[in-house]
Amino acid sequence: MPVAADFSLQRVQVSVFTPEAGQFKASAFLRIILSEFANRYDGEPTVIAGPKDVPQVLISSGNKEWNLVAFTSRIDSVWNSVGDGPSRLADMAMECARPVLAYRDRSGVYVGRVGVIITRTCENPNPAQTLIDRFCQDDVKADNSPASPLRHSRSFEIHNHKRYQCGDMDINSWVRCKSGARVADNAPVIIVEQDINSLNEELNTRRFDGQQLEGFVSMACQEADGILKLYFPQ
Repeated sequence: MPVAADFSLQRVQVSVFTPEAGQFKASAFLRIILSEFANRYDGEPTVIAGPKDVPQVLISSGNKEWNLVAFTSRIDSVWNSVGDGPSRLADMAMECARPVLAYRDRSGVYVGRVGVIITRTCENPNPAQTLIDRFCQDDVKADNSPASPLRHSRSFEIHNHKRYQCGDMDINSWVRCKSGARVADNAPVIIVEQDINSLNEELNTRRFDGQQLEGFVSMACQEADGILKLYFPQ
């Protein structure tokens, strides 16, 4: 059975929600980001003059390791593993947060909600059955029993949502464990996706300053690591 330490980090996303949609200007966003992060986002930017529910600006690094997607009231800052060795979750999450913090500080826009989304994988010869063995009771997981509803499973997924207090605030914690295949070589893997975010109900009343935003990202990383160890203990 895999343990938490067997999983490698594949993707980290820090999302901030900025309810003042009317304040967003693509030109100002690009000017702020590229004045400090031009070396990171060295790909050709894309600007779309469309409705507020579609991305307005997309910029990335040439190798697609870094991506920044801006809507009128949300910014997604993404890191993708490009196979250069193991990476620490806390380090990559804080690197994702840096351009978001720069935009918040220099534009004056307020951040009402924050989310950290993490994807990790572990190579496994039979990921569906491994997940079934880990999370299901004996009477439903027996692969050789005709009475088992999970007999001959080729794919499998569990999805769990919790809402609880962490520190001085309530958070949502989503965990999805599923079987899949690695994009690079189609190797079978267990995929764990985690999403830790502040509450949507507080979007228009909470104000994250820079220190609080960094604190949330740090807390979310620690929480995600702890949750992964609960799902796949040593």
